[in-house]
Amino acid sequence: MRRLVEAVAGRDAHGPAYPVAEPGLLAAFAARVPLPSRADAGRGNAARMAADLGRCVAAIAELTRGLAGTEPGDHTGLGDPADTSDPVRAGGQADADDPAGRRRPAASFRITHVGTGWVMATSDTDAFDRVYEAGHARAVMWRPLPDGSTAYTVGRRSDLVDGFPVGPAEAPGTILGALAAREPGWGGGSSIGGAPRRPDGSRSSLHPDAVFTIVEAAVTAAG
Repeated sequence: MRRLVEAVAGRDAHGPAYPVAEPGLLAAFAARVPLPSRADAGRGNAARMAADLGRCVAAIAELTRGLAGTEPGDHTGLGDPADTSDPVRAGGQADADDPAGRRRPAASFRITHVGTGWVMATSDTDAFDRVYEAGHARAVMWRPLPDGSTAYTVGRRSDLVDGFPVGPAEAPGTILGALAAREPGWGGGSSIGGAPRRPDGSRSSLHPDAVFTIVEAAVTAAG
């Protein structure tokens, strides 16, 4: 459990700015644990929230049972972690040449919009760390989903990076706040956040051009 907490909490706290010790474990968490929907946040839907949390706890319990008796980097009891496409949650994936899962994923990205001191880019895998390596400390990553919605992640490399007020959504003048005002459900912290996560698995209905306009307005207003 300590290993799982270190992997997930490290990514949750810092986003992809710092590599986690066991990216294969993080990828398994991303594939197996259904995060609670943010669609009912603040609406008092206690029954749905309780059901979501119950499913999360059950999935985490199953995941940790698969880790029982293994050493750090040994994920043989977890099977194939499968989906590593969510840039907020996923890490690298173990393979035959890298059984510990410590190799960072081979990822690429394409910049689609350039704002005031920040960029918007798309990728079909976990490429946020590559965006940072390329010198972009403020970014929005986006990825179209098969259901027609779009997954977005808003991030800055750390809280020491100014000029890009990510969140939280409840704070005035933040990017997540501006996006949530347009489409309820956006949320996150001061350095990373993202689009709504609905019970059916869909994400944002906003077009990338609309997201760019909203984010750019928030950045320029913050000065």
